[in-house]
Amino acid sequence: MIHYQLVDIPVKLLKFMKKANLEIVGDRKGRKSLGAEVNRKDKKVFYITFDGSDGKCSIRGLAVTDCQMLHAWDVQIAD
Repeated sequence: MIHYQLVDIPVKLLKFMKKANLEIVGDRKGRKSLGAEVNRKDKKVFYITFDGSDGKCSIRGLAVTDCQMLHAWDVQIAD
């Protein structure tokens, strides 16, 4: 069973990225990926990565309680 959650991240939390210290992460050749810890008053809110290979953005460690839950569902995995 996999539990999925779709959440709305408040813009006020995303704005803390303005003060994040982005650094090169990984050892990929070519376009580099960037990552940073995003903090609010010296407390980590989440970690963000901008993938250099395809431009996607990933957020890790964000508390679901800081977001608005839009939908949740489960998917049964076949054995």
